[in-house]
Amino acid sequence: SSVRPPEPDGGAPAPKRRGRKDRPGPGLGPWSRRSLRADSRRFAKSPFDRRLDGEVLDFGTTGRLRLSDLVMYDRQTETWWQQLTGTGLIGEHAGRELVRLPAAIVSWNDFRTAFPDATVLSRETGHSRPYGSNPYAGYDSSTQPFLLRSTPDPRLPAMERVLHVAAGGTERIYPFGTFTDKPVINDEGGGEPMVVMSRSGTLSALDNTRIADSRRISGSSCVRVMGHLRGAHQTGQLTCYNTGQIICS
Repeated sequence: SSVRPPEPDGGAPAPKRRGRKDRPGPGLGPWSRRSLRADSRRFAKSPFDRRLDGEVLDFGTTGRLRLSDLVMYDRQTETWWQQLTGTGLIGEHAGRELVRLPAAIVSWNDFRTAFPDATVLSRETGHSRPYGSNPYAGYDSSTQPFLLRSTPDPRLPAMERVLHVAAGGTERIYPFGTFTDKPVINDEGGGEPMVVMSRSGTLSALDNTRIADSRRISGSSCVRVMGHLRGAHQTGQLTCYNTGQIICS
């Protein structure tokens, strides 16, 4: 029998179960136990630990949406999962949550500088695909996303990007719109000092039809710190208030 996710943006039967022979091998080492799902419609990335109850789950996409967000499934139990939250929607693991791993969206230049020897995905796949193009042109600035059937939360623009931070048992979000005037934000989370940093230069994947022509937005991250930091908007330098030392640039 087939199953359907609750309140989907278009329902369909769950994917057929696949045999063990179709599961990927251990060639990625520690990364084979992690899953990274990126949803271009939300410019969102959600890396999770694929291990649950001692078993390594193998994920795929159902091709369906719920709340304008991708629905994925695991081939071991056919449980359907919300991509953004890692929450089981229906199936054996319904109500369970995958362990989220920290990550950030940054520009290619910043990534290449930080990890010059890293392995990246190649466009040489042997298939003809429209890499570098955006099928959702203008979605970036939409006030009512066409893939969202419910009314957007009025507290922020419908397509506002946010940085989610969990620290000291508390959770906060930082709208990217605040980074224009405050590229460095000193804050606390559950009594723990932390600093939120942003840097412009990342191309939006949801603005222009040709991503290379899209507008530039901020990349951001958060770290725990001792003392307070300040940032120079023009130079991009990060300086410690206490010592005046340049932390990074």
